[in-house]
Amino acid sequence: MDIETKNIDLLYTWDAINRVVSNQIRAIDHQQKAQCIAKKRHYLYPIFDLVRGYVSFASMDLVDKQIQLAKAIRNTDISTCSGQFTKSHRLPYKHKIRQKLNIAQVLQLIDFDSL
Repeated sequence: MDIETKNIDLLYTWDAINRVVSNQIRAIDHQQKAQCIAKKRHYLYPIFDLVRGYVSFASMDLVDKQIQLAKAIRNTDISTCSGQFTKSHRLPYKHKIRQKLNIAQVLQLIDFDSL
């Protein structure tokens, strides 16, 4: 065997190892996300269908709290909105969520970090 053949074999082996490790990391990441979703059922709400996997679980937790508040408000409460939640967290606030719930729409990525 000459040196060039050994280098090619080494590169092939390194590439194979790299692919296996990358696949394992993706599988572990997928499994961790699945476990996290299983612990908190609100991650499966239809309103999160378009953003699930693109926004953090922490963001979905905060938005879930806003969803609970949105379900409790009356339509007349919309005029008293200060927008402070969106300004500070850059997440959709209860009034915007209420509007989406009223017309059966889901949240979109543009609703997150939209300032």
